[in-house]
Amino acid sequence: MYTSVLAIPALLLLSDHVTAQCTNFTSTSRSSDTYSFFTSSNDVAVETLYCNETLSSPCYITPKKYAITAPRKLNISSCPADEESIYQLAAQAYSSDNFTSSEFITRNTSLTNVHVGKTLLTVEPGIGKTLAWLPFQLYSAGRLSGCANSSLEGVYVLAQAPYEVNATKSTENGQLNVDGRVLAGTWSATQRNITAENETAADKKSSGSKVGVWAWSWGIVGFGVAYGVGIL
Repeated sequence: MYTSVLAIPALLLLSDHVTAQCTNFTSTSRSSDTYSFFTSSNDVAVETLYCNETLSSPCYITPKKYAITAPRKLNISSCPADEESIYQLAAQAYSSDNFTSSEFITRNTSLTNVHVGKTLLTVEPGIGKTLAWLPFQLYSAGRLSGCANSSLEGVYVLAQAPYEVNATKSTENGQLNVDGRVLAGTWSATQRNITAENETAADKKSSGSKVGVWAWSWGIVGFGVAYGVGIL
């Protein structure tokens, strides 16, 4: 595990009072999502389609263009000025550890689903499917010190933010190339078995049962295609 200590001057803010900030960030770990290893908890839903259970053939999510916002995240809550300072400390620690320059900021992009595999766009009768874009993240964890706000002193923080990669094509995985850069990420989908949920709700109403039925699926399109389906 790589450990380092990073110190930066507190930010100068124009305010009517002294804003509590930290000056030191002891890095305990840093990592990043890739096509071969990532977490699915950061997906941004772009569209949901419910396919009527009475239909005899599947429904399909039609070609569209989406504008999305991929937010940065912090595992603690504090005032905006404190959070901005923490993001900068975390970003500098990540950059120092990886010999690169990385910003921990919220990013926006636009993309189209025309390149998405048919598996993710197909919705079977009785199913509700949500298509999502999964922005890959940078992660920087560490412990704060030198904090004017004593409640932050020694606190463990985990900051994460989407990142960009170089692009050579006009569109990469359906995403518009802007100045040779695109947001790193891939497509995913989750689904619900609406028919089973309705049947369970009817059973619960008639018998008072608290048993629930749910279904899920996931799918990823990167340089290849991988997908899975599970039903309970």
